[in-house]
Amino acid sequence: MDHSHIKLGTVAVQGKAPEYIRVIEEARNRGVDFLADCYPYDRLALNLKVTVPDKQYENPKSVAKAIADLGGPDHLTVTEFKPNNSYAGHSLAEIANPTNFLQQICSFESSAKATPPTLKPKSSATP
Repeated sequence: MDHSHIKLGTVAVQGKAPEYIRVIEEARNRGVDFLADCYPYDRLALNLKVTVPDKQYENPKSVAKAIADLGGPDHLTVTEFKPNNSYAGHSLAEIANPTNFLQQICSFESSAKATPPTLKPKSSATP
């Protein structure tokens, strides 16, 4: 068995690496040839739409939950947004109403089919 690209990126799974290592070790102790590799970066870049797993981009509660799951607006930095380059390098917390901002960007992506903006969540101190 090979589990490639293990990523513990959301708040709900941060700090659970030791638990997953135990799962791997238990499988190996049962004779399972278990290989795994971990997402090797302390940050990730992603399309804003993937931050809203239920795809309810117009629902402020869904968008707010997505932001919270990634550590909150102060942990998400816009790296690129072509319609307004001034957003680059700023966290969602630095932009007024981060939930509304994320909704606007997702709506823009849907209508313009443009290059999606990306976010860079800050790394967590806990693996």
